[in-house]
Amino acid sequence: MTKFTLLVVLAATASTVLAQAPRQAAPRQTVPRLEAPQFVDLPAAKPLGAATELIKALAPDVAEVEYALSGTESDELGLRHVTYQQTYRGIKVDGYTYTAHANKDGIYSLSGAFAKTGDIDVTPQLRPEEGLAAAVRLLHVERPMWESADAPEGYTRPAGELVVYYDAATDRAELAYKYDLYSAEPLYRAWVYISATTGQLLAEDLRIHHVNTPVTGATMYNGNKTINVDLTSGVYRLRQTLSGGGVETYSMNNGTTYGRATDITDNGTPFDADPAAIQAHYGAEQTYDYYKTTHNRNSYNDAGGKLLSYVHYSRSYVNAYWDGSRMTYGDGDGKSYGPLVALDIAGHELTHGVTEYSAALVYRNESGAINESFSDIFGEMVEYYATGSNDWQMGTDIGINRSGALRSMDNPNLFGDPDTYGGTNYYTGTGDNGGVHINSGVQNKWYYILAIGESGTNDLGNAYAVTGLGRAKAAKIAYRNLTVYLSANSDYAGARAGAIQAATDLYGAGSAEVIATTNAWYAVGVGAAYSGSTGGGTTTDTQAPSTPTNLAAVNVTDASVGLTWTASTDNVGVTGYKVYSGAALLGTVTATSANVTGLTAGTTYTFGVSAVDAAGNESAKATRTVTTTGGSGGGGTAGQLLASYFETGDDGWVRGGVDAIRTKTTRSYEGSYSMRLQDGSGVASSITTQSAYNVSGLSAVDVKFYFNAYSMENGKSFKVEYNGGSGWQTVARYVAGAGGFANNTFYVATATLSAADYTLTSAAKFRIQVEATSNNDQVFFDQITITSRNTFALSGAPLASSQTLDALYAQAFADGEESSLEMSVAISPNPATDYVNIAIGGEGDVQRAQIFNVTGQLVRTLMDSEYNEQVSIAELSAGVYVLVVEDTKGEMRSVRFVKR
Repeated sequence: MTKFTLLVVLAATASTVLAQAPRQAAPRQTVPRLEAPQFVDLPAAKPLGAATELIKALAPDVAEVEYALSGTESDELGLRHVTYQQTYRGIKVDGYTYTAHANKDGIYSLSGAFAKTGDIDVTPQLRPEEGLAAAVRLLHVERPMWESADAPEGYTRPAGELVVYYDAATDRAELAYKYDLYSAEPLYRAWVYISATTGQLLAEDLRIHHVNTPVTGATMYNGNKTINVDLTSGVYRLRQTLSGGGVETYSMNNGTTYGRATDITDNGTPFDADPAAIQAHYGAEQTYDYYKTTHNRNSYNDAGGKLLSYVHYSRSYVNAYWDGSRMTYGDGDGKSYGPLVALDIAGHELTHGVTEYSAALVYRNESGAINESFSDIFGEMVEYYATGSNDWQMGTDIGINRSGALRSMDNPNLFGDPDTYGGTNYYTGTGDNGGVHINSGVQNKWYYILAIGESGTNDLGNAYAVTGLGRAKAAKIAYRNLTVYLSANSDYAGARAGAIQAATDLYGAGSAEVIATTNAWYAVGVGAAYSGSTGGGTTTDTQAPSTPTNLAAVNVTDASVGLTWTASTDNVGVTGYKVYSGAALLGTVTATSANVTGLTAGTTYTFGVSAVDAAGNESAKATRTVTTTGGSGGGGTAGQLLASYFETGDDGWVRGGVDAIRTKTTRSYEGSYSMRLQDGSGVASSITTQSAYNVSGLSAVDVKFYFNAYSMENGKSFKVEYNGGSGWQTVARYVAGAGGFANNTFYVATATLSAADYTLTSAAKFRIQVEATSNNDQVFFDQITITSRNTFALSGAPLASSQTLDALYAQAFADGEESSLEMSVAISPNPATDYVNIAIGGEGDVQRAQIFNVTGQLVRTLMDSEYNEQVSIAELSAGVYVLVVEDTKGEMRSVRFVKR
């Protein structure tokens, strides 16, 4: 089953990344997702009855896609929120909803996401009980909770719900059974999706959300506090019925069986029988009181749910978690870490329950990072509510000398987390459920800036200055966003739009609160700075700046080019200049000069510069063709050099030593075969790339692989090596620590060769070698990929693009008229590699056709000659793009496509 704790690097260079790999049927690459605008402001209110038609106008053009009413509620501001569940041929598309938000005049905005399901068979080939048996087998459930006396009230053997599961990473939909799978041994709970056709595991959405990092603590943390208990037969117990459905705290007595948990009692006051239990009880009470007093929420489920806390779970257990029904706390290891019962941790974990019963944010990738961030946010707010102060550090109290922080909200970089979307430390891999703990730093930093205020420059080079609103207003905005505007698959773009709308609801359009909310998101790299719009929607400024003039190349070298130009003019004001290489956007600067680095010697480039204003209007591009000095061209090309799965052969590797074999084994990460290296003969065994690769002139090369070490003793190692023609160099060495690598456990590692540290040549070879001993250590290697990359760096003061997709979609409903959307747009093939065929039909002539990336930046405007023709996309980076077409009648259509 999927583990939650990241493993630190045991012994490797600074360029090496090592984490425990998630177990899955086949590895999946995380791909940015943009099926539709997550949030759309309508310029004019629409009748509530038109909700499904408005939503369908944004949805894929598939006849079987429908929307069924799934819930409606009114909030304290008198606004109505009506949610519609996407269905396909009558079956729920799980996790994909759209909500219409209405005031007294009608619908003013829509929020949510949809899945482009395509044409799939909805006849299951398995029975629900067969799917459950497959889930139990694939996730290694030894003792299911429905067979245990520890099962929480109401939990029974899951029957399985037939749903359509959509995987945004692969852009595929499949008929599936969804199970609430709860395992007592090993401890695990998740929504599990099993293919109703093949019985394969499709996905798991974790419900046990761990603190996930070892933390420290030796004493309890808040001194003497008033708590509520009950009195029975002269004995006080940690139970009370004053808070919603009550607060109850029990001791697991260092066991793992909930049915054997006991009351914590005391014969008198002060109640000091168990400081850890009192702390947990106090934290649950304070969390309930905070939500009730501040947000008028009655417990985690807003229905008076009982708050159950269990302390002293297992032995030396350095963790705490919410499992969908109750809180469980470990005691730490007794040496570095104490009981994990601090106020902010209690608030954090119980907020997972709030999220589950409101937005239900899926616990992976961006939605999972937002989920974690809300728990951090309200964990800190519970601490502030209870004590009158907070330190913006999660879990500080539980460490020796208050050194136990897991994450920092005011400076996420302290713990290697990002404070900028796409900036330093931003994680794009598949570990940590797609970076749910790591990338929570983006919204954490947003919230800190919103509450406290800050001036600075982010990782993208964007200068910002935000006046803080204070904790009270910031919390109201965050809470309203979580409980009203976000849905299961919301991403950071959706979180930004929802927060701006929440601030607008609470404090009015154009208010200081809306401006601060918008600019705080800009400060962390999500969206543009405030420019007069109220949700990422349309603005009144439609005039583009003039085209830059006198574009010139200066200081041309082998690897860099300086660009200068004359400033543009604008009716409102130029905010920056976009710099392109071909059709690829390199970034945006505020000055009239920029320096592009990371180029290849002796190579010809065409650079372009356009001007943009605060409303996102962009001028035409000025262009200049430049050839870098030196070399004869023909340097390395960025991309995947080798991908080896070993299913049909050695896949581009040469085995060295008698103990290097290709073998069929259960220790293969994917498929059936892997490459096994063993040191039993006392001669180093290895695999070496059969071909030499040209990586000259590139920025870096990544060697990524999955491995499973068996019986690898303490101190034994293997290494990744590089030979550029001058002998073998060790790039990374992996050493088993005191406990060795865990047997039968998959790890994923990436060894990086940067041009700054290695001489990347035109004849590069790579080798993986196991240390020469006679201990019979075995390491199985699978799914090895070698990828080269080239990074163009743009110096200056980059700005995020002001252009947003929300504005384009909103124009489809301009002037209060619903578009008939008679125009048709199609792209094939999809996904594509070098070319796409674009077919545009309809009665009106095409006015413009533009391609946007997933951040809303315009990357290309098509020429008239490219309509209904084959169009090259070779210059685009791999990822997800949206083609938006507008005709002379004002109709707009959009099509999403993937560039491999």
